[in-house]
Amino acid sequence: MKCLKYRITTSLLMLCLLCFAAQVYAGEYKPGRSGSSERIAQASPEMLYLGYIKKVRGVINDSFYKPVTEQTLAGGAFRAMKKVLPDVQIPKNAGWNTFDSLYISNCSGDPRKAAMVGEASLDGMVEALNDPYSVLLTPSKRAILEGGDGSGIGVEMGARKGKIVVIAPIAGSPAEKAGLKSGDQIVAIRGKSVRNYTLYNASMLITGKRGESIDITVERNGKPITVRPVFQPLKIEPVKYMMLSGNVGYIRIGIFTGKIFSEVQYAINYMKKNNAAGLILDVRNNPGGDFDEALKIAARFVPSGTLVWVVGKDGTPKAKSSGSNETFPAPVVILINEGSASASEVMTAAIGGNGKAVVMGRRSFGKGVVQTVYKLTGGAMLNLTTDKYLTPGKHDIHEIGITPQIILESTSQNPDPVKDKFVMEAWKYVKAGKDKAGSF
Repeated sequence: MKCLKYRITTSLLMLCLLCFAAQVYAGEYKPGRSGSSERIAQASPEMLYLGYIKKVRGVINDSFYKPVTEQTLAGGAFRAMKKVLPDVQIPKNAGWNTFDSLYISNCSGDPRKAAMVGEASLDGMVEALNDPYSVLLTPSKRAILEGGDGSGIGVEMGARKGKIVVIAPIAGSPAEKAGLKSGDQIVAIRGKSVRNYTLYNASMLITGKRGESIDITVERNGKPITVRPVFQPLKIEPVKYMMLSGNVGYIRIGIFTGKIFSEVQYAINYMKKNNAAGLILDVRNNPGGDFDEALKIAARFVPSGTLVWVVGKDGTPKAKSSGSNETFPAPVVILINEGSASASEVMTAAIGGNGKAVVMGRRSFGKGVVQTVYKLTGGAMLNLTTDKYLTPGKHDIHEIGITPQIILESTSQNPDPVKDKFVMEAWKYVKAGKDKAGSF
């Protein structure tokens, strides 16, 4: 079975909700092991799903960032099978041979039942990992999430202490316009409580066509608030840059798309050519995206040294280092807040932790794990947590976040940088010519 993969720090669910995954990550796939897609396409439904299950098992065993046993995976699949087929008798400590036999004997010749049990078993196997960011989307579920007409609401959701929370609405998105804010705890969607839902199951409820609205109830400061974003085709502006007064440069990175490095590099070169007296990098409400693009941007500020430590299945930290011999020739301030997550935290820690910028704002979200997206033959996609990352100082920020060196209490954010309190505080700091320092 063919498998293509690419790495991200934001969730696959978010990409589906944004409905622009294919565009932003086009060309970013990394080939994996391949097989005969023609044979799979001609297989019976039950054999097709058994092939999916075997492939996903292999990927999890090879790549999931924590140790996992075959019994754990089989147990998840059996529990899911039992929900669909309540009369099936499953022996104690049954393994995969028993699963295959029970699946074929109960589903052979019934494509609908084969699909129901197969999808449930895949979900059960992945859910057994107890990881909110790992999920498998079959073609039918991808179709539900992607909405069918390219519309979305533009929100990144995450998991924290068993609760579903808003990491950040995308700037200018229907979610932001409706009033969703970083840190909101989602308690109901379309009037249905999601308090015991997984991140994936809650995301399956946020679908719609262009012009349709959806009620989302959140808990904010202990009070319930219902907002009603309207599904729209999403136009994302990942990079915005300008020269502020006093010749201070400003670059806002809204999300780390698969091709963002070239845009940010252009903006950086513009600032250098115009002899900027300082630079403000703004990644507030940036929910993440492409891990490697974030490191490439960080390397433009860090001439040498470790940018991030990546910890995979074997538990050994491995350094990703810069050898760019580049830096920015003026003071740099990075702005973060509680909506800064994943790739934006990677970039912030890489630059700030090497003493090349001062970090200012509010504590970041704290998503310190990296997902790899595996695209399987037939249209299924597995979003699997394959690594966690540590800052240059080997600090784990997962579910902790980055605490800025200079904390700003304001939560307001203005789309006009000149009128934004955070930006103006950063501008004052740069103009004062303060020393750069970092320790992350």
